Amino acid sequence: MRSINEVVREVLDLLGGEFVKREVDLQLGLARNLPRVSGDRVQLQQLVLNLAFNACEAMQEQRPDSRKLELVTAQSEDCGVQVVVADTGPGIAADPVERIFDPFFTTKQKGLGLGLAISRNIARAHGGELSAERGRGKGAIFRLELPAMQPTDGPSAGTKAPERGEPRLCGTADRPGLD
Repeated sequence: MRSINEVVREVLDLLGGEFVKREVDLQLGLARNLPRVSGDRVQLQQLVLNLAFNACEAMQEQRPDSRKLELVTAQSEDCGVQVVVADTGPGIAADPVERIFDPFFTTKQKGLGLGLAISRNIARAHGGELSAERGRGKGAIFRLELPAMQPTDGPSAGTKAPERGEPRLCGTADRPGLD
């Protein structure tokens, strides 16, 4: 599998015109040296694309100068990777927030309510998790966490896997920084 940053860049190549057309200010932060994730590149692209496109749609009614989309990658606390998509739209009105992942639940007039349910299923099929929270003040924050790809031949000679509850060393990934 490629790096998650490559997946994000490929999605941005597809959506670049949408950001211009909708007057969305993209703030991108890609961490360096992230571990690779295993999985289907196209499905992961679909997931990230859905989150970014939903954010653009959510900000449609905002003044153009307040439409900001932050897309950040980082190493997660458990040594995997994290993709965070935050917008300055109206936020998540559903209570509880988890309800937005229910199939056929939608806040859009013409929405089917399947995008976030499918996105969460993709995340879980890759051993990860997709969560949402209300933004500070306005907007929504979606967080995709994926496990790092494991070596197929086990731990390298001279190292042992950490015991449960023992701290793990994640390697050399920087937090944050542009890639």
